[in-house]
Amino acid sequence: GFALITDALGGVNVCLNAPVYEQLSGADFPAGWQKLNGTQALGFVRQRHDLPRGDLDRVVRQQAVMASLAHEVISSKTLSSPATL
Repeated sequence: GFALITDALGGVNVCLNAPVYEQLSGADFPAGWQKLNGTQALGFVRQRHDLPRGDLDRVVRQQAVMASLAHEVISSKTLSSPATL
């Protein structure tokens, strides 16, 4: 699923305005640019507790990660690599 696709693309880049820690999702990252592997990215997009707008902020995170993954697919040779697909 999501984690496997993220790992196949070599991870996903996200920029965090503030450190992230939430025990339930496993999200634990410092502020700034991060390259997340599949498991880390899944924890990041699942987090909703302790976010100011809860599920709305989670949706924003999911959109940012999906945009980063789409950029990676388009900018790399992923589409021309059947093994990666």
